[in-house]
Amino acid sequence: MAREFCLITQETAFGVPTPVADRVLGTNAWYLRLTADNAFSMAATPVVQKLPYGGGVSTSYCSYSDSVSCTGSLQGECYSGSFTKFLLDLALTQVNAGRTTPWVTTDADYLMPPLDLASMSVYHGVQFPDGTIQRKLYNGVKIQQFSMSASRQDPIFKFNASLIGIRDDLNAAGAAAGTPGTVDATEFPEPGDADMPGCSAWLFSHVSAGGLKIATTRTQYGSVSLNVANQIAANSFESKYLQLARFCGRSTTTQVSLRLKASPDDLATYKAQTSMASQIKLDNGSITLTLDMPTTKWDTVARDLKLADEFLLNGTLAAFYGATAGTDVTVAAGTHA
Repeated sequence: MAREFCLITQETAFGVPTPVADRVLGTNAWYLRLTADNAFSMAATPVVQKLPYGGGVSTSYCSYSDSVSCTGSLQGECYSGSFTKFLLDLALTQVNAGRTTPWVTTDADYLMPPLDLASMSVYHGVQFPDGTIQRKLYNGVKIQQFSMSASRQDPIFKFNASLIGIRDDLNAAGAAAGTPGTVDATEFPEPGDADMPGCSAWLFSHVSAGGLKIATTRTQYGSVSLNVANQIAANSFESKYLQLARFCGRSTTTQVSLRLKASPDDLATYKAQTSMASQIKLDNGSITLTLDMPTTKWDTVARDLKLADEFLLNGTLAAFYGATAGTDVTVAAGTHA
């Protein structure tokens, strides 16, 4: 029995989780391995304001709250297959005009319109000392910041995401109706071993054989990381709870550590602010996951000249909006050629 367990599902509309009857693990729902302290940490907390006693006395006299903030974080390993693609779609892929990507959604009230980012629901269970389990549903969850990284020293790709959501006191029926409800074991059962991800994490060596491109294919690199900062306009309007979490743009960067070589001359490219197409491709021999950045420029380039080690070049690439691609970065899954 797990003391803590977590399930994430696609949302068919903003704030509405995939119905239990329609869930397919590995397709639109995933149990997570929570392998770190506070791997999932989220709470819906009142925004408290205080009034002083007055009359020349500044001591607090009363407090009130008229809004609720629901924020948190999620971290873990990037498992190959649909799981990491799902996370990257949440962070990067905008809803298209036909509402078929990143998955099929509906939106009668313009809460998650085209060009917005899609949302997920997060279920979380915690066991108390008496054996009872508190189950919560966090709905309308979007990714504000996302990173995934690996290196030769730390070869498992890991992700870290900061989250914003609506509330935590609903069940699936309540999420559709906007009324409180209690999550039970039928809606959110405790997972069995077969429900959890296997030993299939993306590894640093999967970025090989042309997997890193910065204008040209690169070799002899020691680390790579992707960092996304989404501009999410959070609005509650007249409600105590979040009503809209609208995507309004982002900053996407890639950090790399390369063996210092005479060619290509990245310092000259940095000084000239030359545009380059860049790519990170993971390939484990069965499936692939590709991040394409059609227009990138060096943000920073710095040499690391260690006395008793190989000379390195550490750089940060910034992704720019490309008119042809209609975005700054795209994500695609495929099979090994």
